[in-house]
Amino acid sequence: MTEEKNQIEALIKDLGSRDKDKRWKASEDLSRLGEKAVSLLVEALKKGRDEVKVGAAITLGKIEGANPKPLIEALKDKNWEVRWAAATSLGNLRAKEAVDDLVKLLRDEAWDVRRAAVISLGRIKDPRVVEPLVDALKSDLMIRFEAARALIQIEGSCAWTDISA
Repeated sequence: MTEEKNQIEALIKDLGSRDKDKRWKASEDLSRLGEKAVSLLVEALKKGRDEVKVGAAITLGKIEGANPKPLIEALKDKNWEVRWAAATSLGNLRAKEAVDDLVKLLRDEAWDVRRAAVISLGRIKDPRVVEPLVDALKSDLMIRFEAARALIQIEGSCAWTDISA
């Protein structure tokens, strides 16, 4: 093993730390390493403990140009926190290929996951999501608020026409 790989593995382990400052620093350090850390982060996202999966997902969302496919797969994880982290990161990456999967999360059992999906759909700014976001306006208060904000973010769409109808 190379020294760099050992360093990356140690940082990935720290993503599961109980110490939030240690988790945050590990995520920041890994995101600065960029592409060098991606393959080990993806492996951790697939096989790690739930806490590490959450950290790996969040960190992947900070790495510009990271492949969104592993995060899209993580949207199906049994743990809601992993789904939340993956949805959040897909929005950070502006991953248009995740739109259909994020729309499915609008019906997730976990409120935080639904909210992250709505926010991410707003960040991605794909006009195909106008109708599902308009439907989300019928949800609970915070989801309605985020759906309205997401609709505002979608430039050049017919969102306002749909809302006023």
